[in-house]
Amino acid sequence: MSRCQARSAGGEPAISKRGQRRRDYQALILDAAQTEFSRFGYDGASLKNIARRAHLPKANVLYYFKDKQTLFGSVLKRVAAQWKDPMEGFDAADCPRATLRSYIREKLTWSRDQPEASRLLAGEILAVRPQLNTRHGLDHALWFSGRMAVFEEWIARGALRPIDPVLLVFTIWGATQFYADYAAGVELLTGRNWLDGAGLERTLDFLEESLLIHAIP
Repeated sequence: MSRCQARSAGGEPAISKRGQRRRDYQALILDAAQTEFSRFGYDGASLKNIARRAHLPKANVLYYFKDKQTLFGSVLKRVAAQWKDPMEGFDAADCPRATLRSYIREKLTWSRDQPEASRLLAGEILAVRPQLNTRHGLDHALWFSGRMAVFEEWIARGALRPIDPVLLVFTIWGATQFYADYAAGVELLTGRNWLDGAGLERTLDFLEESLLIHAIP
């Protein structure tokens, strides 16, 4: 029998049934924990309620995550990765208008599909417990500085007007994550979800025209 590791059809190491089951349980627990932490914050969340949301015994939660802080750290890493991912592909050789329009679309889509992740990010990860980011190896400032360097290169080659890229990005975040962080208020005031169906395209067009008209030559 070959001692080589089994491979899947795509060339990646095959995952055993036990390994897949472990991943499935971890994902189930992380989803439940994300909801709990988003709604009640770190202090208000409990492992008991997280287990109830996941339809698992509390002992199962503690089998995969040794305590609440470890579980919160895992949720933090997952949400931070989702938040950063749309900007990871920015390249100085790209067209700023197309890149930023696509970025605004992805941020709006994330706000529509992952509102609890957005609220958790704003309410706990960045504002209330920034010390946990360092503890879990997440240097957001270093990452952000690297992304801003792309904007500076766009400005240097004349593809972007000499604006403050930090203010532009902060404005994009505020205008897109608003629909997640204040979703209940938006629906209360207007009676609709502005990111459903054609609403997302209409919002995207408006934000592109409003935010990029002064940034793109």
